[in-house]
Formats: sequence, structure tokens, C-alpha cells
Amino acid sequence: MAKYNIKTKIEAIRLYKNGIGSTTIAKRLGIFKGHTVLNWIRLWNKHGLKGITKSNTLQDTLHPSK
Repeated sequence: MAKYNIKTKIEAIRLYKNGIGSTTIAKRLGIFKGHTVLNWIRLWNKHGLKGITKSNTLQDTLHPSK
């Protein structure tokens, strides 16, 4: 699984909010799949910056009530 830095994630979110599609964003930023961008959008909308930082683990995503 590729890891992306916070700047890439924020740029992807910014582009998406400006109306660019996730597949286009993925190609533009060198992200493997557009689904990854959509996941960042979901995490951003639910948790803000904390949702897309490295400290966000799979466990946090699967069990957000913790």
C-alpha cells in the first residue's frame, strides 16, 4: 500500500472540492486509484485534518467510536 504525504492529500481534497473528479485527481497527482481520493474526502468530511494524518490507522477507520 502506497503512503502519501499530507500535502498530497490536502491538494487532492482541494481539487475535488473545486469540481475535479477523483480519477483525474489521481492521475494528476500520481495516486494509484481514484478510490483513494474518495476515501480521503470521506475521512476529511468525518474527522477533518485528523482523519487524513498518518496517525489515522486502519483500526481508527474500522472502529471510529474508539
